[in-house]
Amino acid sequence: MAWVENHTTLRSHKKLKMLCDELEINRREAAGMLGFLWAWAILNREDGDMEGIFEQDIASACDWPGDPIKLKKALYKTGFIDKDTNFLHEWLDYAGKFLTGKYASRNRDRLVEIWKKHGKVYGEADLNKNHAKQHAKQQTQQHAEHQGEVGPNSMQTSTKPNLTKPNQTKDKEKTVFSKDQEEKVKNLLLFRLKIPEDSEAFRENFKEICEMAATKKDPYAWATDHINREIEAIENKKRFDGLVEDIVNKPKFFNEIDRLTIEDILTKDFGLQKDTKDFAIKMGALWENCKNYPEPFKAAIKILESEAEARGIRLNS
Repeated sequence: MAWVENHTTLRSHKKLKMLCDELEINRREAAGMLGFLWAWAILNREDGDMEGIFEQDIASACDWPGDPIKLKKALYKTGFIDKDTNFLHEWLDYAGKFLTGKYASRNRDRLVEIWKKHGKVYGEADLNKNHAKQHAKQQTQQHAEHQGEVGPNSMQTSTKPNLTKPNQTKDKEKTVFSKDQEEKVKNLLLFRLKIPEDSEAFRENFKEICEMAATKKDPYAWATDHINREIEAIENKKRFDGLVEDIVNKPKFFNEIDRLTIEDILTKDFGLQKDTKDFAIKMGALWENCKNYPEPFKAAIKILESEAEARGIRLNS
């Protein structure tokens, strides 16, 4: 099951009050909408990148009944979406632990990619913490030796394993499931997630699921739900990748003059590079959102003007 952190400071945060003022709602409604938005993002934009997401999609994610453009402007103005990067603000503070748990054992490159998007190096914080702990330990040891508490000539004791009993230092292989449940969980990993049974990834996944399920009231129900959600996320990604491929390989754009005008806005004002996937997605999304309007080009320009205003971009094209 996917999750994001919800920090206790949100209730009294000045940005939440600003959002309330912008949208003329109370704190409970504002906090609820943000929770919905973050929950939607962890399933649909797990890297926190809101590029290409239109007002209607954001409004739907937040369960916002009002004007979608007003909502998007408010999220940018109050800083819940960063104007410069188009990322959900401080996204890794809220989603970092979930993403680490999801990918650390089987797809570390994905974590490196996401952290890099946010201008950070994956694992750097942990490395700094380890260095700090090691430094503190050395300082404590040096101080103790200086005081004569620890040293080559001091008495030290240690706890040794009881050699008359089985090895107590080796972790036992444990599972929280019955034999039948364990078989079903493994079959989900094998046949639905397509993880080879004799692979290290299979063992790591099963071990991780056992450890997480052990903390739940109904371990088996949680495990099956967790795996099914992963399967759903993979299928959603395949559908999204298929849409991207369709946009890139079979573009259905505006007429030539209108298309060139929109391309100028995207490249010169929004800073997108032509002939890239992000550019193609943006063009395709504009067409999909505007193609049913009587005048698709005017609708597209209105969308771009709204997004530019929300992000503080001046349109010169």
